[in-house]
Amino acid sequence: MNISARADIPVVVASRGDLVLKTAGEVADAVMIATYAEPVGIRHAISQIQEGAERAGRSMKDIQLLSRVDACISQDRQAAYEAVKPMVGVILWTSYPDRRFVHRCGLEVPAELETIIAKRDYNLMATNAHLIPNAFVDKFCWAGTADDVAAKVAEVVRLGIENITFLPHPPKEGDNREIIQRFVQVVKPMVEDMLN
Repeated sequence: MNISARADIPVVVASRGDLVLKTAGEVADAVMIATYAEPVGIRHAISQIQEGAERAGRSMKDIQLLSRVDACISQDRQAAYEAVKPMVGVILWTSYPDRRFVHRCGLEVPAELETIIAKRDYNLMATNAHLIPNAFVDKFCWAGTADDVAAKVAEVVRLGIENITFLPHPPKEGDNREIIQRFVQVVKPMVEDMLN
């Protein structure tokens, strides 16, 4: 087999971790800022990417920024929150015991939830998602009504990130297709109106 390097294939790195974001700033063509859904986390991530870029003598203009967030759109705001809470649990589980990204957003993992996470049993996350406060959803997901989600997406775009990737999480009586359609047909035009 003949394998040769190809300069035309972009390297995209996805992370919320400081070290990976800095390294991505040094070498990647694009960086996908993962799971930060609001400006406080995104600004921090951009600062880490910029630090890496400067260390390597690169310009931020050479690095495409993307956002990747879990999302649920529903007329029932709490149903949308409940739909994404299991994913928030996964975020907390995979990052354990590092809580810098949580503290950066002004949050503290509830002791009861942290005790469950410390057991390192991934299967416990979905059944204990009810222990995740709504404030965690606000910081790490786009969930709620179309108005709620559009306002959050607009904040991200105002930070200079125009490439949006989201993972849909439907509420109990919904499906992924419905979330994707709402995002494209309702949220995207709302964001465009907010930015014009």
